[in-house]
Amino acid sequence: MNDLFFWLQWKSSYRTFYVALLVLFFASMIAVFVAYTYGDLYTIGWDTTGEWKNVTLSLDVFQVNQFNISHESPQFLLLKRYVAGDVTVHPWISYTFIGIVLLAFVCILTVVSYVDLWLYIAGMAIFIFFIISMQTEQLGIFGLYNRAPAVLAIILFSGLTYYFNSFGKQINMFMRMLALAALTLLFAALIVFGSSIEVPLLYAANYAIVIPILICVIFMLIVSYDFLQFLVIVTSYGKSKFKGSGNSIWNFIIIGTLYLTNLFLVFLQPDFIKDMGIVLIQPLVVLIISSILGIWLFGMKEEVSSVLPFKPLGAILYLALGIISFSVIALGYATANDALITALEKSALYIQIGMGLGIFIYVITNFWNKYKEQVEVYKHFYIAYQVPFFVGRGLGWAVIMYFVFASNRFVVNSGKAAYYNNVGDIYLYTGQDVLAESFFKESYSHEFQNQRCNYTLGSFYELRDDKANAFKYYENSLTKKPSVAAFVSLSNFYITNKQLFPAIFMLQDGLKSYPHDPYLLNNLGYLYTQFNSSDSAAYFFNKAALHADDDVAMANMLSYFGAAGKFEECAAIMKNEKSSPSLMYLANKIGIATLQSKPSEIALPKSILTDSALTADSYTLLYNYTINKLSVKDSVLEKTLQQLSEKPQNEFYKSNLLFAKALHLYYSNTNIPEALILLQDLVSVDKTPLYTITLADWQLKAGLYQEAYERYNTIIINSDQHIVAKKCIAAMEYGNSGSVRDIIVELAKSQTPEVAHIGGTLKAALVKPSVAAYDTLSPQQKVQCLHYHTLSAPEYIVFKNTITDQAQSVQLDIEQIQKLTSRHDYINAMTLWNSLNKTAEASANTIAQGNLQYLNILAGLHQWDSLDIQLKSTTLLDKDLGYIDYFHARVLQEGRDSLAAKPYYERALTRIGYVPQVQIDYANYITETEGEIAAVEKLVAAKQIIAYSKPLNMLYLETCLRLGLFKSAESELNAMLPTLTAAEIASIKQQFYSYPVAE
Repeated sequence: MNDLFFWLQWKSSYRTFYVALLVLFFASMIAVFVAYTYGDLYTIGWDTTGEWKNVTLSLDVFQVNQFNISHESPQFLLLKRYVAGDVTVHPWISYTFIGIVLLAFVCILTVVSYVDLWLYIAGMAIFIFFIISMQTEQLGIFGLYNRAPAVLAIILFSGLTYYFNSFGKQINMFMRMLALAALTLLFAALIVFGSSIEVPLLYAANYAIVIPILICVIFMLIVSYDFLQFLVIVTSYGKSKFKGSGNSIWNFIIIGTLYLTNLFLVFLQPDFIKDMGIVLIQPLVVLIISSILGIWLFGMKEEVSSVLPFKPLGAILYLALGIISFSVIALGYATANDALITALEKSALYIQIGMGLGIFIYVITNFWNKYKEQVEVYKHFYIAYQVPFFVGRGLGWAVIMYFVFASNRFVVNSGKAAYYNNVGDIYLYTGQDVLAESFFKESYSHEFQNQRCNYTLGSFYELRDDKANAFKYYENSLTKKPSVAAFVSLSNFYITNKQLFPAIFMLQDGLKSYPHDPYLLNNLGYLYTQFNSSDSAAYFFNKAALHADDDVAMANMLSYFGAAGKFEECAAIMKNEKSSPSLMYLANKIGIATLQSKPSEIALPKSILTDSALTADSYTLLYNYTINKLSVKDSVLEKTLQQLSEKPQNEFYKSNLLFAKALHLYYSNTNIPEALILLQDLVSVDKTPLYTITLADWQLKAGLYQEAYERYNTIIINSDQHIVAKKCIAAMEYGNSGSVRDIIVELAKSQTPEVAHIGGTLKAALVKPSVAAYDTLSPQQKVQCLHYHTLSAPEYIVFKNTITDQAQSVQLDIEQIQKLTSRHDYINAMTLWNSLNKTAEASANTIAQGNLQYLNILAGLHQWDSLDIQLKSTTLLDKDLGYIDYFHARVLQEGRDSLAAKPYYERALTRIGYVPQVQIDYANYITETEGEIAAVEKLVAAKQIIAYSKPLNMLYLETCLRLGLFKSAESELNAMLPTLTAAEIASIKQQFYSYPVAE
């Protein structure tokens, strides 16, 4: 036990320091495993890109003159593929590396200060080269762009260590170490705080990698035969189970042969190893095992014991060398510098095979007889009985040199490539693209197969749209040891250039090497969706989901099947939902619920409410959530949409966020006029057809026909015949048939049945109505055509007698009542209402339209009590429910408690504020209760929505005149001139001289 934990026998100060160093030694090994596992992911990483699958969703169906008008809007489903990220340089990795190396050098220099002169010179020479390799002349320390800082550092470190070595022999180890540590901190501070360039420590760390690599190779040589030496111990130790009664050298030969065979197979890499699934122990794993054994074996080496005491100097030196070595390996993995890993792996392999073979032969030839004699050979390991030790070592060196030169010094070239990769990272991080490009190309010239430089250059050129060079370097990155990132990047390169089949083939090639990789599987599934190959897409998405840590593949399946309307498949996928689903998955899940007209139970994540920057995932979730909750009033949601749209970082999503807010305001009946104004403002800056069509549809539904016509007219280049048909309906509704006559004739010839029906009906309406002309029309079409004409009482009766369908006959009556009320002929309208056959088989919509006209008649006849009673039981269309509040307001206004009318007016305006008469009555009410200044403000707001109402505009003009706002009145008059008669113009102009000037 004492031999196993030998440091426990040391005095406490040595023991404590050694244990701390031992912890750092093992920590550096752990860092290798962590960097090996996460290095590529951290340096290159993964991101996603993709597309929104727009699924058309019907938000509303309304009627204009019995034409069914459907308003549609897109529902977004996210479909994503993975993209390998650009190379990201993390300076903290280099800072940690240089910090650990400097700490280890403090220990090494402390040991060097004790050794003989020639060893002292050798040790200091290595450190001096380390200082020089930092390229301090590039750092501009105190403005000095030369090697003066390096020379100063060399003088200080050399002087201090020489003083300890020659004159301060009595100074104890910790005082030496403390002095060297202080000097090292001073040197580091000069670099960090004295330099005039950005990230000087990154320069120093990445340039100074050469000496640590050299130390790593030296360390490999030190432990190169430790495994075999340990094997000698266990096969010749007195109480060892491996030491049998016979010649235990056979145990050594068998195990040693297996050890060397493993190394040779690693070197040869025969196909049968991969085919049989045999796992070999790799050189760096052997290095770690040998390094651990070396903790105990280092002190037994004769070259160590002859130059310095193992307790504690030799032990400290060993750990310091090991710490530097494993820090270099960890750096290679952490920065995805495969050239560095290749150089170190090959070095380790050549050294382990060479020294292993030499020492294996040395032990057999030198100790055969000693094994037979049951001698504890390990105690005489360096004693020459038949063959001197230097022969075995010499043989090892010969084998190493053979491998180096037989491979055309590949290991040296890889080391050079690693160095230039490391230097290139400096300039990549600092944005000096020309220098970065030159260093990575220099790396390429030394080892053209190294993936790091090829991948970096491929990304570099792709960003600059240099397709030829990007393809060249991406393809080269697959040559030696292709990674998943390389396959994905080249595949995405093909996708970007619209070459889908090569993209598929590239991913299929990648699956040969990485058959269960979720990135390759998901992207292959994504590509098959582009060919509508549902079986193949589902197969690869399913496989990706089985092996993935995230749920991108599952979300993709929801998107793909949801867009195709395959909701049973979506339900099956959702049964395997992860416990913490991603935003993308939730966004698609909400979208699927909306497509099925189901309310989603998913709450809006708090992260969206608190974060200021939206991603594609969070935006899609928020948009889909809004669409799903259109019928639910939610002021918090509307506030969130507004606030996020105002953030500069959400500029890309701004228009759609405001559009979503407008949709919610409108369909939740929170405030329809506000929705109209918001959408008008959006359309004024963003001409996206969806926004314009939506606004035009809303205006058409609201009866703002001229406004709707003009909106549709701005997107006349749209080839959708349904939009053209709606434009024609709008024009006909406000009496502008001349502008669409030719279009209507063409619509009647449409191959789309519903469009042809609209076109045919409107075409029939263009001619003067007559019983003969309408003879071929259906009852509904007759009523639709008569809608566009003013009939005298006799004409009305003649046409009514031709309507054989009772429901359409009632519809015609209601149409006639509406025309009478619009002309304020309430008495005749009431007469016709009283004669109306209300028991006929009319539709619920028709009855609801009639009820609204009856309320208008009662209000027009000032029958307020009857109106109040009727409001308690009448049934209206959903879009007309705001009239209930409006007529309540009128009843209260005409009654004793007129002040109570205001809340009813305000509620009515949120639902039917687009109706001119409602705005006119409200303005008159405000004039009575608050004055004309307040009223004109309300009229200005109303005119934002209603642009072409002559009565509303006249009220605004007259109010301006009464207030003396002549400039505003004049501007309004000029706008109204085309709609006014000469007498009306003269009358208005006369009023300009009747009121005092206020402007």
